[in-house]
Amino acid sequence: MRALIVDDDALNRDILRRFLGRLGYDSEEAASGLEGLAACRNARYDVALIDLVLPDLDGADAATAIREACAARDTPIRLIAVTGARSDERVRRAFDAVVEKPYTLDELSAAISALS
Repeated sequence: MRALIVDDDALNRDILRRFLGRLGYDSEEAASGLEGLAACRNARYDVALIDLVLPDLDGADAATAIREACAARDTPIRLIAVTGARSDERVRRAFDAVVEKPYTLDELSAAISALS
């Protein structure tokens, strides 16, 4: 299974990559919303974990663009917001799930499992 991590903070990406590895995912990383969108146009991912505060597109806009770019695929990409900020209605509409920082491996696993 493949995951995309979209976060401008290298430490956050590293933590997610390690957790996802323990859950059996191969992951790739993007440091901005536009990089994440480009990655999704060039590869298939089962899930994308996206921070809400990004330098170019905010997380909700990035999620919406990624979902639209992947709409024609057989299996839809699942989008999870990974954030320390409060989620509002706009965020809940853009994502399939929200995981709040700080999170545990079990919380991340439960959020991903709930999407299946």
